[in-house]
Amino acid sequence: MALLEINREECIGCGACVEACPFGSLRLDEENIAVVDETCTACGACISECPVEALSLPEVKKVEVEDISAYQGVWVWVEQFKGEAGSISWEMTGQGRKLADRLGTTLTACVLGHNVEHIAEEAIAYGADRVFLVDDPTLSVYRTDPYARCLVELVRKYKPEIFLLGASSRGRDLAGAVATQLYTGLTADCTGLDIEPDTN
Repeated sequence: MALLEINREECIGCGACVEACPFGSLRLDEENIAVVDETCTACGACISECPVEALSLPEVKKVEVEDISAYQGVWVWVEQFKGEAGSISWEMTGQGRKLADRLGTTLTACVLGHNVEHIAEEAIAYGADRVFLVDDPTLSVYRTDPYARCLVELVRKYKPEIFLLGASSRGRDLAGAVATQLYTGLTADCTGLDIEPDTN
């Protein structure tokens, strides 16, 4: 849908806007009134050419950009199945530890499940500085929605700058769900991560 608005009552059909449009998005219809098509880029070149001010662009509302400086720390999701952490989780924890050290920040492990306190303790042994443990019977078996809901709430509250999830079938599923709900980017199937010292 084109953003350009045309006041049909004011338009006199002079064609000045048609000639001014660099994209050929305007034409005169059978009633000799200007009409705009989907190719309009809202560049505004036609507006100043209209002698009766029949063309306008709606005001664009400013969107507040969130202050990302509040986001700190590296997180790792510790994937578990039937109370046993997957080896991919400890690989991610090792990579997370390296990134956290380069950034001079903390490494947090996220453990979700039921009766998985021992995995939280393992995460500390593998290098995590702290662990968020969400223990609930509904999390005993992996399901996308409850797991994603937990992680999204944690991210919104504690704001990590980096969140690592292993590229297993569950990890890919969960990463996509979490990124979608947070309206954030996702780098999938990454084989290496590093931090540029000058820009982080």
